[in-house]
Amino acid sequence: MTPLLAFIVFVLAVSLALYLLLGGADFGAGILEWLTRGRDQRRLADAIAPVWEANHVWILLVIVILFVGFPSVYSTLTHYLHLPLLAALLGIVFRGAFFAFRHYDVGVDPAHRLYAWGYRISSVWTPFFLGMTLGAAFLGRIDPAPASFVDGFVAPWLNTFAAAVGLFTVVLCAYVAAVFMVGEVSAPSDQTYYARWGAGLLAAAVPIGGVVFWTAHRAGYPLLSHFLATPAALAALGVATLLLPLIALSLRRRRVWTSRVLVGLQLLAILGGFFAVEFPTLVRLRDGSELTLLNTQAPPAVLAWLAVALVVGVVVVFPATGYLFWVFKQGPADSDERAG
Repeated sequence: MTPLLAFIVFVLAVSLALYLLLGGADFGAGILEWLTRGRDQRRLADAIAPVWEANHVWILLVIVILFVGFPSVYSTLTHYLHLPLLAALLGIVFRGAFFAFRHYDVGVDPAHRLYAWGYRISSVWTPFFLGMTLGAAFLGRIDPAPASFVDGFVAPWLNTFAAAVGLFTVVLCAYVAAVFMVGEVSAPSDQTYYARWGAGLLAAAVPIGGVVFWTAHRAGYPLLSHFLATPAALAALGVATLLLPLIALSLRRRRVWTSRVLVGLQLLAILGGFFAVEFPTLVRLRDGSELTLLNTQAPPAVLAWLAVALVVGVVVVFPATGYLFWVFKQGPADSDERAG
C-alpha cells in the first residue's frame, strides 16, 4: 500500500470511528430517552446539541471517500444494498424533522407526543439499518448476477447476521449515550441513574456480541475463527474485554472523563478488530470474489487530488468541530443553569 493510499484509508477509518462515537451518542440519546421513558428529555437534547448536525459530516466524508477513491465499492453498496441504505437515510431525515418539530412545538399535545415517538423510533431505526448494511457488506451474499429481485436486493441484508449486527449497533449507541450522560447531569442521583444504565447496556452488549459471532457461524461466515487467526483483531478483542471491568468500576465511581475515554477506546477496539479481520476487504461477493482497498482504488491522479482535498478538510473541519464543542459547553445554556 502506497503512502498516499494509506493516508486516505487512515482518514476513512478515523471518519468512521468518529461517526460511531459522536453519531452513536447522537442516536443513543433518542434510544435512551425511549428506554428511560422520557426522563431528562430536555437534558438529553441539550447534551447532543454540539454534535446534532455536525456528526453527519463524518458519514458524508466516508461516502465521499468511497465514491471518489473506491468507486467500485461505492457502486456495489449503493446498488445491491440500496434498500437498507434508503431506510437509514429516511431515518436520518425523519429523525431530524421530528426532533425539530417537537423542539418548537408550543405545548404538550397529541402532535407533540407524535413528534417525540417519531424521534425515538427513528433513533432506533437508523443505526439498526446502518448496522445491517455493514453486516451485509462482509457476509458474502451480494450476488453480481442475481436470479431475482429478492436474490439481488433483499437476501444480502435480510438475514440473521445482518440483523444481529444492526441490533449490536443499536445497543452500542445507547451505551455510549448513557455513559456520556453521566457527565451531563449534576445531581448525584441522576449520575447514578445513568451510570446504572451504562453498566446495564454494557452487560447487554456482551451477549449480543456473542450472537453476532453465532449468527455469522450459522451463515457460513467464520468470523470468530478469523478473529482468532488475526493477531491484531485478537489483540483488539482482548483490549475490549479487559476494559469491561475498568469501565464498570469507573461508572460506579462516576468518573466522568475516565469513563468516556475508556468507552471511546473500547469502541475503537471493537471497530478496529472487525476491520483488522477483513483488511483489506471492503465488500465480499457471493461468487467468492472480494472488493478490496487495493483492487478498487481510483487512478493515482484521482487519489492525489482526493488526498489534497482531505488535507484541506482535516485542517478546516477538525479545529471547527473542537471549537463547536467548546462553544456549546461554555455557552448561554451553562450560564443560565449556573444562574438558576
